[in-house]
Amino acid sequence: MKRTLYTSLVAVLMVLMLLLSACATDTTAATTDAAATDAAATEAPAASTEPQYITKEDLKADIDAGGTGYIILDVRKAADYAQSHIQGAYSADVDPTISNSDDATSTANLKAALTAATGSETGNGDEQFVLVCYSGKKYAEAATGLLQQIGIAAANLYTLEGGQNGWVDGGDDYAALMESGAAAPAADAAATAAPAQTAEATVTAAVDASEKLLTPDDLEAMLAEGNVKIFDLRDAEDYEAGHIPGAMNINNKQFENPDNPVDGEIATPEQFAALMGSYGITADDVIVTYASASKPQMAPRLIWTLECYGHTTTYLLDGQYEAWANGGKATETGATPAVEASTYEIISTENDINVDRDYVVNKAEATVLLDCRPSDQYSGETVADGNARGGHIPGAVDVNYMDAVDENGFFLSVEDLTQLYGSVGVTADKEIITYCQRGHRASHTWFVLTYILGFDNVKVYDGSMMEWSNLEELPIETGIPEGAVGTLDGAAAADGAACE
Repeated sequence: MKRTLYTSLVAVLMVLMLLLSACATDTTAATTDAAATDAAATEAPAASTEPQYITKEDLKADIDAGGTGYIILDVRKAADYAQSHIQGAYSADVDPTISNSDDATSTANLKAALTAATGSETGNGDEQFVLVCYSGKKYAEAATGLLQQIGIAAANLYTLEGGQNGWVDGGDDYAALMESGAAAPAADAAATAAPAQTAEATVTAAVDASEKLLTPDDLEAMLAEGNVKIFDLRDAEDYEAGHIPGAMNINNKQFENPDNPVDGEIATPEQFAALMGSYGITADDVIVTYASASKPQMAPRLIWTLECYGHTTTYLLDGQYEAWANGGKATETGATPAVEASTYEIISTENDINVDRDYVVNKAEATVLLDCRPSDQYSGETVADGNARGGHIPGAVDVNYMDAVDENGFFLSVEDLTQLYGSVGVTADKEIITYCQRGHRASHTWFVLTYILGFDNVKVYDGSMMEWSNLEELPIETGIPEGAVGTLDGAAAADGAACE
């Protein structure tokens, strides 16, 4: 009986142990499930990486209309961006994510591009972005996810359908909207960017500010379309040794008036029409000019002459021929090819950019006379050939025309040019009359003030010192009045002045 009782007690204990074990398991599972539920409830929803697309036709239409609808972010490798990208695109390399799962570097690159485009590394909330990758898939999906983590709404993100490859396949119209060149290293820019744009980011290159200035890539695209006539203003020997394909050689003497006693004066309408006709030019042609970096004034002189007669579809190659050749662009050699003559019709003989000595003598008091020669000619220390007297027109200030370009022949930034000319009171609110020796350098400065700085009241005194210095009844001033010579640092040269 005792044995039977013992056996029964053991059985009861075993049942109790099994029941306790089952309860503990249920409690642990319930706790685990609850924790998982809470975590899921507090976890941020994953960013949507499913792209919405924009066609190349729609993006091209926006660019053609001025490119105000979308900000383009090229998310391909930076090296591929530098080789070729859609006009106006910002480099935002996300290859670190694709190749090394390095989201931090890709995010820094994206933030740098956003800062460059909007002034904020998170955007301003209302911009719409187009992402460009190779074929419109993997890189764009990675960028879409990262941009949403930065704070860009999914609704504001579009992927270019077909990517860069699809754009290139669109043909010549799309190729014309391509450019090359590397952006500043994106990660570095992100590391140094302040909430607002840095001072460096606000520097505006002349070629970006001017509708008349072309880069070699711009000109190459125009050549591909075949709707441009190009004039090379260098010496014939230099032209024949190498020039831009299709360019025609011309020199300044050809568009001057040989019958005018003042050397260098603009050709008459009849003379100029005959000259342009001999080159096969019509009034509807788009004209591009270039010269050499060491003698750049001749190219804008031709532009000024064309515009005096109403022909305003004119452009200038920034950096001159050297920019083209040093950029590895195609060149050809030999003399100017024979062309079929045309009938060139003068569009207009009325203009407000060419004035004579009577206009200068009777100018308004607030008008600024701007001498574009070196300071030794301005002061009278050096007297140029053909001048009866040295010095300058009384009251004129001086900015050497070559001070507007750097050592490689490229125009200075808008900020530097504004400071340079502003240092002697040459500002957009005044009438400016430029002059030099024969009007060539004055035309160069006219171009800078008009088409880079946007002044709307700049004129060239065509007779310049070749005329003024040889008319004894007209006054001359020598020396350098205080503050009369423009500089970038604001310090102006002075050594006294004397009038004659």
